Amino acid sequence: MGALSWFMRWFGGRRAARVDIALPGTRAAIRTADPRAPAARVGADAPSFPAAITHLPHPDRVGVESIPEREAAWLDAIERRVLAGDFDLPQLPSTTLAVVELAADPDAAAARLAALVERDPVLSSELLKTANSVLFSGTAPAQTLQQAVVRLGARQLRGLAFALQMKRVVSRAKGLTAYADSFWRQATSMAKLGRTVAAAARMDEDQGFLVGLLHDIGKVPLLDLIGREVNQRSDISRALVGRVFSKFHETVGAKLAERWSLPADLTAVAGRHHDFADNTTSPRFAALASLVHGLDLQLALGSEPSFYDLRQRAEFDVLGIASELRGPVLRACVSAFASAQAEAKAFAAPHA
Repeated sequence: MGALSWFMRWFGGRRAARVDIALPGTRAAIRTADPRAPAARVGADAPSFPAAITHLPHPDRVGVESIPEREAAWLDAIERRVLAGDFDLPQLPSTTLAVVELAADPDAAAARLAALVERDPVLSSELLKTANSVLFSGTAPAQTLQQAVVRLGARQLRGLAFALQMKRVVSRAKGLTAYADSFWRQATSMAKLGRTVAAAARMDEDQGFLVGLLHDIGKVPLLDLIGREVNQRSDISRALVGRVFSKFHETVGAKLAERWSLPADLTAVAGRHHDFADNTTSPRFAALASLVHGLDLQLALGSEPSFYDLRQRAEFDVLGIASELRGPVLRACVSAFASAQAEAKAFAAPHA
């Protein structure tokens, strides 16, 4: 499966949104949920809870694992480099940046977008493959880039451009393949969870998807920095990666979001989402990012009781999701997570 074809299965289009409506607990089901039902998982439509899987270290759990003595010096060196700004922020290629900027214009013409896309052979090839995939194919195949742009839409093309560049960068993390795979598992899972929760919160579902996908963008350059500092070793402990991510991914994330000219809301959330209550710029997006982090962690741990206990989280209050709706929302998240894991296998193996 091509990179963009893979991503479009996550990003979803109009057809995918219609399919999602049929899942238990999505917006249509949430609206008609019986308010007398318990807010946990009771009901014939309760999905099976997933088994535990490998997951990235979570900031709330970094103290659980101690850093091996030999890695303490690496952590100190990484901290000095981050504080000094001595790390690489991957740039968006000029073509990608131009596509992103033009696609953000609601009045952008498909012909102008196609003219930009054709400058990138990989993006061009994958765009055509995606437009003619089962998910988006029409009565006749898209034979030109302009037809492909019309079929997918500028808004989704913008997300694809970001995703392809993220994939290119994270794939360069030599010696850290397992962490790169886990990063993508988590990012794509949280993207689907973000869309699901956003629907219940009456937020734009595509924005919810992008919050889930991009709020941890700071981990992308940090993976590269860790690899460089430890000379591309393959035996780096989870504890070291967890400490680096916990201490620096928001700081680095804000800088990378600015470099990539992400919207102000996404930049603010990339820079502060774990202490979401302190994010006064985009409080609802920050609460959404924080919540999907917690949801993904408990689902990855296979911890069903802890997962359903999340209905008490303050983020739900910030998002305006009533207590009687939280059970259906959580059940919908279990389904979204299961769907994400089933499709994530498409990326888990050799990186492009």
